Amino acid sequence: MKRKKIDKDEIPSMLTLAEGTYEVPEQEGDKPVRCTGVAYSGGSFRQWWSALPCYVDLAGMKLAEQVCLMLNHDYDPECRLGVIEAKNDGKTLTIDGEFDTGNPLAQNIIRAGKKFNWQLSIGAENVKVERVDDGTVETINGNTVNGPALVVRESVLREVSIVAIVADAKTSMEIKASLMAPEPDEQVVQAVAQTEPV
Repeated sequence: MKRKKIDKDEIPSMLTLAEGTYEVPEQEGDKPVRCTGVAYSGGSFRQWWSALPCYVDLAGMKLAEQVCLMLNHDYDPECRLGVIEAKNDGKTLTIDGEFDTGNPLAQNIIRAGKKFNWQLSIGAENVKVERVDDGTVETINGNTVNGPALVVRESVLREVSIVAIVADAKTSMEIKASLMAPEPDEQVVQAVAQTEPV
């Protein structure tokens, strides 16, 4: 098996992977709006910095002490929509958590999710990336991978973002929450409209 370590200067320090499904169950009374979903299915994806298919080896992924639910990988504090618990079973990365229903952007996401589907994208720090050479076959996250490919062997999950466009067009997020939130003011609507995915 041929593996070649990739120089850290060749790739960005953060990986943003747009893939996954997301559901927000019904809100019950005054309980917070909970959310669950698949943030990474374990398969291949594309990144702007690589012409090769990429994989995140979940066996080498660590979870940050606190994993935030963000909007479009925007690290502005106002774009923090809540906190989640990420679960890594070695084949998929799933989340379970809750929205901050006091955040106007979270209210807009929940409200808009009743009209159309959202999707998930992971934000992870790249620690070690290797190239799988042409002709080499490996098993990553339970999937057979034929080189050439890039594999993020070690990473740290920092956040999961809700996004409109992802690498895997088959994924979606369904919101079923019945949040009775006040209508957002014009500044909040403009902030959501101007936020672009990274």
